[in-house]
This record gives sequence, structure tokens and C-alpha cells, in this order.
Amino acid sequence: METYLPLFKSQLANWVQSTINDPLYAAALAIAVWLLTASLYSIIIASLKKKVVASENARNDMESQLTTAQQQMQQMQVELAANTEQMQKDQLWAQNESQRAAGFEEQLLQRNKQVSAIIQTLATSIDLGERPLPITEDIKAEGLWQQHDRVITLLTSRLRSEQQFKPAVRDRPRLIEH
Repeated sequence: METYLPLFKSQLANWVQSTINDPLYAAALAIAVWLLTASLYSIIIASLKKKVVASENARNDMESQLTTAQQQMQQMQVELAANTEQMQKDQLWAQNESQRAAGFEEQLLQRNKQVSAIIQTLATSIDLGERPLPITEDIKAEGLWQQHDRVITLLTSRLRSEQQFKPAVRDRPRLIEH
């Protein structure tokens, strides 16, 4: 490198001397340097503008996605509020229906007890040949209603036989007692 240093120094001195001696060359050199610098700066500025435009577009996309997400979130909050309100209404309805069902069960239990009491009364006053179910809190409705059907069938058959027997008694001649 040291061998070329005097050569570079002499060449630089020649350029400086020719630039000083020739103002047209100096102007052309200044214009060339200015054009080279301007073109380099324009390339750098263009790439920076592309980066700025790309980041601006990305920012705009992110803002639109954020706006869309916020709108979806608001819509979901509205739907959640509506669903919560509907769920509360459904729970209230279910609670009312449960109370109603409990009332019906209580009423059914009372009716079953009444039917059982009637069957016991009939069994004690009229010999039906049917042993009545005892009245308990956990009386099974199916067995009670089957017994009820048997008692009604027995009473109906006895009533028919009684009615058939009565006309025969009425049609018999009466003995006159003196």
C-alpha cells in the first residue's frame, strides 16, 4: 500500500490543479457529484417511503381489524346479554313449572289418599272380597288405581246381580196375609 500512496497523492494533486485551472470542469464535476448524491438520496428516500407506506398500510389494516374485533365483541356482548336474559326467563319458567308440578304431585297424593280411604270404607261396609291397600305417604298410584278398578268392577257386577234379582222378586205373586 505504501508503494501506491505517492501515486495516489500525485494523481489527487493533478485533479485538484486541473479543477482549479478549468472552471467548466469544476462545474461539471460539482454537477456530477450533486447528481450522484441526489440519485443515491432519492433511492434511499424511495426505499424509506416504501417502508413508511408499508407500515402505514399495516397500521391501517391493524386499525380495521381492531375496529372489526371491537364491533364483534360488542355484538357478542349484546348476544350474551340477550342469552343471559333468556336463560333467566327460562330458569324462572322452569322454577314455576317445578312448583306447579310439585302442586300437582301433592294434589295427586291427596286424591290417591281419598281413593284409598273410599276403598277402605267400601271394604269395611260391604264385603267385596278385596283387601284394601293401607293408606301411606308413599302409596303407589298404579297399585291403588288397579285396586280401584277391581272394586268398581266388583261393585258393578254386584249391582247388576242385585238389579236382576229385584225384578224377579217383584214379579212373584205376593201372599196375602190375613
